[in-house]
Amino acid sequence: MDGATGGWVMAVTGTEHGSSIAFSVWRSFEDLLVDARARRLLVVGVDIPVGLPGFGRRTADIKAKERLGRRRKESVFHAPAHCSLDAGDDEEAYESNRRSGHELTPFALRLLPKIREVRRASDPDAYSRLAHPRLAEVHPELCFAQLGGETMAF
Repeated sequence: MDGATGGWVMAVTGTEHGSSIAFSVWRSFEDLLVDARARRLLVVGVDIPVGLPGFGRRTADIKAKERLGRRRKESVFHAPAHCSLDAGDDEEAYESNRRSGHELTPFALRLLPKIREVRRASDPDAYSRLAHPRLAEVHPELCFAQLGGETMAF
C-alpha cells in the first residue's frame, strides 16, 4: 500500500503464481487496516518510513541506496528523524532533523502527515511476525529489483 493524495491505495494479490491483483482506495490508513484484517491478509507492505531514526540515517535506507546503485538510488530517500513528528511547522521539522544529524528532504517533509497517520493507526505489535496481517515497511524499488533480478531502468 502507498499514500496518495487524499488517502491510501492498496494492491492485493494472492500467494499463488499468476494470482490476480485487486486495487482499492481508502480515505484513512485505519480504514485500510480494518479491511486488511477483514480479508485476513497475511502481510501489508507499507511504502512509508515507519521505524524512524533518533540520530543520523537509517541503515536500511543506506543499504537500499547501495543495492539500487547509481541508476536508481535517488528513488529511495532518507527517512526523517523521529523528532520531526512533533514539529509544529516545516521550519521546525527542518531544524530538528539538522540537529539529529542529517537534512530533511522536501519529499520526506511532505510525507510527515502520512507517517504520523500510520503511527497513530498501528501499534508496534502490528510489525511482529505473529501479527495478522503483519505490517512491513517496504521499498518498492527494491521489490522490483528482487523480482526482476536487476535494478529497473525506469
